[in-house]
Amino acid sequence: MRLVAEMSGRIRVVTIGSPTHLDELGTWVGALTDDISIISGATTATRGLEEVVEHVPDIVLVAFEPYAVETYDLVHALLTRFPAMRIVVLTSFATGDSLWQLLRAGVRAVLHKDTAPEDLVTALRAVQSGHTLMGAHASKGLFAAHAERTPLRRAELQILKLLASGLSYEEIATRLAISQSTLKRYLREIESRLGAKNRIQAVAHATKQGLI
Repeated sequence: MRLVAEMSGRIRVVTIGSPTHLDELGTWVGALTDDISIISGATTATRGLEEVVEHVPDIVLVAFEPYAVETYDLVHALLTRFPAMRIVVLTSFATGDSLWQLLRAGVRAVLHKDTAPEDLVTALRAVQSGHTLMGAHASKGLFAAHAERTPLRRAELQILKLLASGLSYEEIATRLAISQSTLKRYLREIESRLGAKNRIQAVAHATKQGLI
């Protein structure tokens, strides 16, 4: 069945979440295109995982609620079992932190639940082609959260990136056209802002926070 689907070029989708909303979207998607098929649907994470295991679709479309812990568990379970699975999340609202969690977990697209059917079709095709997408409402929340959680200036982030790449103090100072004493002053400020004891901790903290 999987081989036939790939040869026919159809995008096979399993939906998980609000039945009313996803049924309506399924109707619209079916009316707008003949290359996308919603082959199964489930209203719970547990049943949704079972459907995905049974059908092994190209894309999993999840109606996400921002504080539903089971959604993160579902995403983790899906990507643990199928690392290349393309997951698209629909949400009416999500905090910056929840969006970061979804993206870092491996979700390919986060869109608003009210996304127009024709835009959803375009998004599903783009995700199938390997793209990662973020709806306008999600982008605003993500950038706002990033601005709030980024305690470093652009120059400091650049220094951390160069440190993480393995360059020495001398090489970084040369690359940035600054003296080594200026570089060390920057590093002290970076360590203070991140609560790090040394440059290794600073790089680790920045990496963990998604700053670099």
